[in-house]
Amino acid sequence: MGQNISSEAVSSDIDRKQLKQLLRRFLEINDKRKALLSHNLDEKDNNFIQLLPLLFHSNHPMLPGYVGSEAPCGVANYQPDKTTLQVAKKFARSFDYQPRAARQIQIEALYLMGSAGSVAHSLQSDLDVWVCVSSDLSPKQHELLQQKRQNIQNWARQQSIDCSIYLVTQDNIVDSAAENESSTIETRLLLDEFYRTQIHLAGRYLLWWVVPCEQEQHYSAYVERLIKERHVQQEDFIDFGAIEQIPLNEFISNALWYINKALESPYKTALKLVLMESYLSEYPDVTPLSFDYKSYVHSMMDNATVSDAYLLMHRKVEEYLTANEQSDRLEFVRRCLYHKIHTRLTRQQAPDSPAKAVIDELVKEWNWSAEKRELFDHKNKWDINQIGNEKRLYIKQLISSFRAIGQFIKLNESFFEKYKNDLLCLSRKISANLELTHGKIERVNINFVAQMLDKHLSLVRQSKAKNLELWSFYDRAVSQQEAQSVEPVYQCSSLLELLVWAKVNGVLNEGSSIQYRDSKQLLQYDELERIIQVLLSIQYEKIQVSDSAYLNSPTIKHISCFINIAQDKLTGVAKQGMHIITKKNDPFCFGNDCHNLIETIDLYYVNSWGEQFVVHFKGEQAVSEAAIALLELIDRQSVEPELNYYSFSSMRADEVVTRLKNFYRHLILSYQGRDAHVKKYIFRLGTRYCVIEKQNEKFIVHNAATEDQLSQLIINQFNQYQLIEFDSRCFPDPVIRTALQRSKPGEHFLIVNPKSEYSTSYCFVDQYGGVVYGFFNPHNYQEDIGCLHQFLTNSCAGFDETEFRCYLLNQDQSLSRYDINTLDAQTHGDISISFNADSKPETFNVTCHQQSFTFEQHDPELSNKFIAWLDRLQLTPEQVTISKLTLSTPEELLSEAKLLLERNLLFQSLFASL
Repeated sequence: MGQNISSEAVSSDIDRKQLKQLLRRFLEINDKRKALLSHNLDEKDNNFIQLLPLLFHSNHPMLPGYVGSEAPCGVANYQPDKTTLQVAKKFARSFDYQPRAARQIQIEALYLMGSAGSVAHSLQSDLDVWVCVSSDLSPKQHELLQQKRQNIQNWARQQSIDCSIYLVTQDNIVDSAAENESSTIETRLLLDEFYRTQIHLAGRYLLWWVVPCEQEQHYSAYVERLIKERHVQQEDFIDFGAIEQIPLNEFISNALWYINKALESPYKTALKLVLMESYLSEYPDVTPLSFDYKSYVHSMMDNATVSDAYLLMHRKVEEYLTANEQSDRLEFVRRCLYHKIHTRLTRQQAPDSPAKAVIDELVKEWNWSAEKRELFDHKNKWDINQIGNEKRLYIKQLISSFRAIGQFIKLNESFFEKYKNDLLCLSRKISANLELTHGKIERVNINFVAQMLDKHLSLVRQSKAKNLELWSFYDRAVSQQEAQSVEPVYQCSSLLELLVWAKVNGVLNEGSSIQYRDSKQLLQYDELERIIQVLLSIQYEKIQVSDSAYLNSPTIKHISCFINIAQDKLTGVAKQGMHIITKKNDPFCFGNDCHNLIETIDLYYVNSWGEQFVVHFKGEQAVSEAAIALLELIDRQSVEPELNYYSFSSMRADEVVTRLKNFYRHLILSYQGRDAHVKKYIFRLGTRYCVIEKQNEKFIVHNAATEDQLSQLIINQFNQYQLIEFDSRCFPDPVIRTALQRSKPGEHFLIVNPKSEYSTSYCFVDQYGGVVYGFFNPHNYQEDIGCLHQFLTNSCAGFDETEFRCYLLNQDQSLSRYDINTLDAQTHGDISISFNADSKPETFNVTCHQQSFTFEQHDPELSNKFIAWLDRLQLTPEQVTISKLTLSTPEELLSEAKLLLERNLLFQSLFASL
């Protein structure tokens, strides 16, 4: 309100009798609030409040909070009564109270503020105390008083009392040194809340009480006249001043702060949030709630709404929501009020409580049925579906407030610039807490029920269709027959997701009793118990997320990888009457039939926004799909997360964990540890080869059933060297591993393994990293080497023979240089093949001994026709080699490896009928 002094505005007569009546009226309400507070608290808390003024009034070594005789003390107009002195004797038997001289007064008053003295206060509520100190304390005195304040707070905590004490002056109501004080606190709204919620404990009265509402806009002039004309004694009052016009930024800042708090305490801040929203809807003609309170008192209104600050706020909110026809939100704030009150009533079992009469009257006004009230009276027995219904109302309330406030901010460009980071932060925080995305664990119970009762839980695996299995969760014991008809509380394809969901929502804990039914009979109790132990030890829920974290993209520090939960392929094989005894013990390719033992992988992690995820991978592709997920997660952040691995499902669990751990470590380092130069990574799963590569900032995986198909995948299509990495247990033939390890940019590399159990194998790597694997005639591989060299020379434009290296692989894996003899390449059946680019259907010309013939590329009789043609030339297949190949592919897309691979594939096609 403005402070322009107008003599006309204060010229009316001041009635001293009326002033006394107003003071008495406020003190009566103060007594009601103190009585209600006393009724709400136990003896320990009441003793603390009784003793608090005395602790600041006296410096006695045996009293709690003592820091020395020099600490400021002496509360104005305070003399402890007999009851207070008796309480003091309990803590300091030697304490002997001596009345204090008025000149020693350094503490002006003590007040409680907040929910204390209202129906919403409970034993769980904190106590906010304003200690109003003299403005002329020296820095040393202020330091001593802060130390005393801290000692008293520590003593209160030892008594299990949550108390925050703020040292304020008439000129400054923000105690920046207090541990719970916000750095962005808004003073006018704080004063508004103080005026309408305060309880006077000791010291001077509030001068604001006796200033009529119509004089608020001339507050200073009116107060000056009160004192000047001695209508009041200045030493009897403390004056924090008028609530001047509250600037818009205070409403916005408070509203955003309440939204922030509402994400963790839905019931605690709902009323205050909607109150800020209602204030904004009135802006700029806002009437603070403290004005309404004073108006009611000055009008001599006497009902629960006037004396109870929480009910006063509720009425304001109720009027706003009713006027805007928001019945769902009104229902939620009513539930919030009922929850705040009933929490205490249930615990105290107090039918004579003053709050009981208030709540009885309210639920009657709300038209709540007895069944509905009974439901809310026993919230600790709610199942997760009932909590989910409550959450839906909560989300609607929170989103509505956020949108209304956001739209209000966007109307003013300067405000939007100021608060855009706050809006971004809150928007992301709301998304993190409430939005559902793939793999994200929904937190249904956002402190709606403080502690879920320990229950008998049931887990059931059922086969719904071919290749479709679902795990179902029930919050009670169910039989096999019931599981077919009863609706589960939660259902998904992953047992780990089911258990994490139950843990996050407080259903699964150390006291839970669990039964399970597994249609595949693979889950063992020991495995389930160990999984639960690991999950309960992973305390992701306790990670504190700072608001600043939401200004950046989410990152991940820890990932837990669970392998083969309730799955064991070897058990399935054993049930068929077979047992595998083998030296081939690679879990990726186990036994002669090359079984992939890893059937499922679950990645469980939390990000820096507090979102918890379980991503489930199933089937033969589980390892590769999980690998892609890990690479993409890690690629989005600068710091690599820590990975932990777990498997409990079989006797080979430890081998499986070690294998997968080493594989993922090598894979991640291949893409992260070399400045991301690795283009392709090769590994083997079962009978298939898998190739991971990064394309357009995304990782993809290809599969190949044979070495030829693998070669097609890893031929480089571009004239740029590709670095290929591979899993150390991928290739049984060492010639491939050796060739990949020795390859270099700009070099053509051929390694031949003349003593391989796979016949005489070879691996060629071209200057761009393209790889071709194949076999030579074991009895005359020298000729095959010469033919390969001649083919590259004839077919590749600009082939640099000086960069061609050929080696033989020795038994000890060392290499011996092999010098190519061009005479080795002389054969009787050198043929040249040239593809016709424009022909329809596609054809190619074959030339040998100056004879040419044209064949259709996709002719089903191609092999028979080609062999018949050779017969006419009196050539056998053993005499034929392709010495030159001309493809229709543009030259810039051709590499040596590409041409060699096409030569091999074409050779196979031509002789397929043999």
